[in-house]
Amino acid sequence: MLRPTSPRALALPLLLAVACSASATSTASTSGGTTVASARAEFAADVSYGDAAPPDAERYRVPLDDAPLRGGGALVTIVQFSDFECPFCGRVTPTLERLLEAYPGQVRIAFRHYPLPFHALAEPAAHAAIEVRHQLGDEAFWAFHDRLFAERRLTPDALVEQAAELGADGEAVRRAIAEGTHRDRIAVDRAAAISLAVSGTPAHFVNGRPLMGAQPFERFDALVREELALAQEAGADPSTWYATLLEDAPEQRRPERRGRRSRDRGPVVLDAPPPVPDHAPRRGSPDAPLVLQVFSDFECPFCSRFVPTLDRLLAQYEGEVQLVFRHVPLSMHEHARLAAAAAAEVRAQAGDEAFWRFHDLLFANQDALAREDLERWATEVGGVDLARFRAALEQGAHEATIEADLDAARDLGIRGTPSLVVGTHLTRGARPFLELEELVDRLLDGAGDG
Repeated sequence: MLRPTSPRALALPLLLAVACSASATSTASTSGGTTVASARAEFAADVSYGDAAPPDAERYRVPLDDAPLRGGGALVTIVQFSDFECPFCGRVTPTLERLLEAYPGQVRIAFRHYPLPFHALAEPAAHAAIEVRHQLGDEAFWAFHDRLFAERRLTPDALVEQAAELGADGEAVRRAIAEGTHRDRIAVDRAAAISLAVSGTPAHFVNGRPLMGAQPFERFDALVREELALAQEAGADPSTWYATLLEDAPEQRRPERRGRRSRDRGPVVLDAPPPVPDHAPRRGSPDAPLVLQVFSDFECPFCSRFVPTLDRLLAQYEGEVQLVFRHVPLSMHEHARLAAAAAAEVRAQAGDEAFWRFHDLLFANQDALAREDLERWATEVGGVDLARFRAALEQGAHEATIEADLDAARDLGIRGTPSLVVGTHLTRGARPFLELEELVDRLLDGAGDG
């Protein structure tokens, strides 16, 4: 099998390949598409891009998964994981447009949805954008994308209005937002982001090479030129280059550990698993051999970011792990303690299942945790007597529960959120899925303590 890090080995079969088809995105191309013949003509015209990407460049196989595409080239594919409410994502948009202008017929952008849980308007915007594309295609999607980042109007009514002005069926867009019609599409993109250790937005992969954050044009340009030089050296066929280049690249990425702080963040092995109190909400099989206790704060953005990782662990290890929630409202968060009391009351009235629905609503709406908001979310959960709910908050009915969890956290040396105890192993921070997966596998296999 040919290796993507050996471009000279790729050159002969690619040059011998008989192909005169347009790139995979030629139908959306502003330059009419780039054929193998025209690409070789450009390379033969003494165009120099500088040094090619090094053979050992860090690359990952990032699938396109039917993502919206922009640009007529396929020699350099930039996959972006983005969030319509993220200001940094908006900031990098002109940079990507500049790349498309600088390298017409050579670069394309693929958009993957990664709405962050602490951005309340991001997921509705993603549903609206996917619906616009579903109705009108990629060109309309990108027009909608540009408008959302330019105008920053992301309420449901504003999304419907902007979609309708582009020619979409506004009521269908409204239904998509209200019903979460495209949650499966978003879940596919989110799972891809998690597997690639994407922890924030925007995140980019330039022909599989990671470039995180709203980097300046020069950073992108340097990678693009290296990739074009590599394609030139290999005599690349644009129609197959992306797949060929990444054929043997890994599909999962481990997060980078930087500086002194990261050296102290490995799991701490405890003498015994901390006991699970009766008041603690649980999710997953009661007979699971491994218990995960998350110490969390409803107003902590890192706790919100950690929720999809925990959900993924529960799904992957169904019947093998149980998740337990412990309240650690930090004093720096104005609404965290009241939110914890509200969640405890929801559980007291309606049980664990209602608690977890309430939990998900709070983390999805972290900018709406005032008392009136908590009452609204409790009503939405169902099964909650609002008069009793209000009385419990007024009377501090769950202060003992919260204090017990805070005491347990202090006994474990937990000073921040989120913290996760996996059996007898304490991890701190929103740890990436792959790291926790390895720990869970080891403990379930009996190789570790706990």
